[in-house]
Amino acid sequence: MTIYDPPSGHRYGFPKQYLPLPGETLEDTLRRDHYPDKEIEQGMAKWVRFWEEPPEGNPMKFSNQLTDAQAERLAILLEEMGEAQQAIGKILRHGYDSFNPDFAPVSNNRDDLARELGDVQYAINILIGNGDLDRFSLLKRTNEKPNKIAPYLHHQPEPRKG
Repeated sequence: MTIYDPPSGHRYGFPKQYLPLPGETLEDTLRRDHYPDKEIEQGMAKWVRFWEEPPEGNPMKFSNQLTDAQAERLAILLEEMGEAQQAIGKILRHGYDSFNPDFAPVSNNRDDLARELGDVQYAINILIGNGDLDRFSLLKRTNEKPNKIAPYLHHQPEPRKG
């Protein structure tokens, strides 16, 4: 069932089920559902929100519209980003050159961060390679970021473009 809700609709009993009569405009349906003419004349009909809800007693199954492959690629990215965050946390607590004494001297925190960020980059690459992300949009944002972050940097030299 389609539900609709115009601006300030809560004042007039909205949201309501959207049930237009044959040939009826949205504005006509709003009037029939007691939405004020004043609001309609101010053009509020163009800001009406619509959404679908399941009929009573028939719960709609959740769907994020992702294929299993897309969900798996996002799960890989999520996992790798979490591992990179963990490596950053270790550096913030113990420094770049610290290492896990159980595995000494195989790698230090700097090496671990490089490995985890490489894994994040791989996850990004498979998203791009499968059409989940657009490489040019990503590069565009990479080039925009230095100007956006510059006012908030306190300890960095002038940002360089990626």
